Amino acid sequence: MPETHPDGNRWTVGELDIRPLTWVSESDSLAAVAHALLDSGASCAVLAEPPLRIVTERDLAAAWANGRSGTDKIAHIAGRHVGWAPMDATVLQAATLMVNVGMRHLVVLDADRPVGLVSMIEVFSALRPRDGPATGYAEYAAVVLHSKTQ
Repeated sequence: MPETHPDGNRWTVGELDIRPLTWVSESDSLAAVAHALLDSGASCAVLAEPPLRIVTERDLAAAWANGRSGTDKIAHIAGRHVGWAPMDATVLQAATLMVNVGMRHLVVLDADRPVGLVSMIEVFSALRPRDGPATGYAEYAAVVLHSKTQ
């Protein structure tokens, strides 16, 4: 992936390798969701029922560490503060959001409809230029530092 578009604009989230969503239901058990994640190779799943919520591997680990049972419903632990980005958000905007709110995944929206998922791996890999020094990281660091002082 080149560092910029021919017109000079940065790459957008929609141009990254967006992973398909793993859908689960709020009535699914923790164990069923864990199996769905293993089967799909995903690190998080999206609940099919509104509002937009996700459950991550970390959520499952925390639930079991805090005494939840595998038969408990996933709705009890699904995150309500989901990070999302529209397809036209820049990769730099996505990276800044992820760091500022402490999220490792972003749901990608197309016209307010969830269409996929990007993780820190895809986002930060896109910031790294393929050739040369880590100028993408330096630019990202400058944006994050600026956003924290606002």
